[in-house]
Amino acid sequence: MAKENRVVRPFQISDVIQDWFDTNLKLKVQPVSGGELFDDIILVESGETRRLDAKTFIDANISIDIEDNAEIKSIINAWKQYAREIGDPSGEVLSIVLYGSSSYLKFTEELYRWDIKNINSLKEGILIAEAGKERPRSARTAHHGAKYEIVMVLTEELEPESGLPWRKGSWIARCEFTLGSPLEGFGFNPLPLDKEKRRELGIGDEVFKYPRRNPYNGELLESETLDDFVEFYVDSESLARLSAAPRHPQSALIQTEIFLSAIEYVVLSASRNPDFQEITLNDLSGSLLDKLLRQVSVEKKPEMEKWLNVIKNSPEKFISKFEDFIGYKSKMIKSIGEMQ
Repeated sequence: MAKENRVVRPFQISDVIQDWFDTNLKLKVQPVSGGELFDDIILVESGETRRLDAKTFIDANISIDIEDNAEIKSIINAWKQYAREIGDPSGEVLSIVLYGSSSYLKFTEELYRWDIKNINSLKEGILIAEAGKERPRSARTAHHGAKYEIVMVLTEELEPESGLPWRKGSWIARCEFTLGSPLEGFGFNPLPLDKEKRRELGIGDEVFKYPRRNPYNGELLESETLDDFVEFYVDSESLARLSAAPRHPQSALIQTEIFLSAIEYVVLSASRNPDFQEITLNDLSGSLLDKLLRQVSVEKKPEMEKWLNVIKNSPEKFISKFEDFIGYKSKMIKSIGEMQ
């Protein structure tokens, strides 16, 4: 039976505010090289994902821009109208908030907040990150991308009433912009390895990482992402520290090692399957293995055929190719340099 995934709200959202968000707000990325801003500006529409290489992501100016002809007055009027509907004519129980987040590192940070009194400042746009200056955490996760959300939220608990929002934090309207990594399509989200999970898996306190086949799927040829195929557990305390300092060279190295370990698990699992020898490129179309082959082959079919045979007959060589592809040695040298 076909399934459809969609957000269902227990109350009516503001279509006017939602439409204003979607029509007037954009994420702007302006790449920087040698301290100079490029004229090539990347605009990300609401609901869109744009993939950036790590250098562009970490150096670029990133901002929320508003259309020149956008009328702030119209959103103020819609704000007040919705506030009256939920029982607060002042509009002070609502705020618009800009969040930055990383699904990989599992954090969300509040970047800006507007109330009814200072919403006019939104028309100037908001600079999230500027080249050469300290950046928020969400603008430092170069190898995992980030999501930016503009959300209208309820800031106070109200008396419950059927059909109306009342819980603090309920969102009324939102738009989101995603900056992805070229590797993000692999869908890799390590899971925390805490004491309870260690007992369940039967592993010791000093184990740092532990992969196992995803019990809810686990069929490699049917898996489109790493998470489809493998549950990859990483020590929970270590994950928290990586999240706190994602840009540090040692943190970047450890994150790369975790990712490589997951790739190694997939490649070795494929090569050990006796049926895999008969698999063709057509059989892999759209799968996780298809994505791996495309990455190391620059989308060229003869190269993909070559590296498929390498997985079948010399998986260690393919793993080393992928290690080269993601620049592991450079991260290692940079990490060692920080130790001096």
